[in-house]
Amino acid sequence: RRVEFSRDQMKVVNQIGPIHQKTETFEPHLIMGFKQEVYMTSNSTAYYRVRAETTYGKPITLADGMTNETTAEKLKNSLQAWKQRR
Repeated sequence: RRVEFSRDQMKVVNQIGPIHQKTETFEPHLIMGFKQEVYMTSNSTAYYRVRAETTYGKPITLADGMTNETTAEKLKNSLQAWKQRR
């Protein structure tokens, strides 16, 4: 997964192997907000992800596999700041 930002849009590119690629583009007004959450635990390790909540109810995972809650929170806050700059 790759996430690209410009002033006017966020592009999420999911690629599986060299052939299959799915790209979704979102303008800031289509994003209601961002959230961080624990999506898995293994032994005593929690794994966090950051998702965008869209106006049409489909959450989009932007990053996952983070083992530090502070890192996930900082990413969420940075994404929210990007949205508010518009």
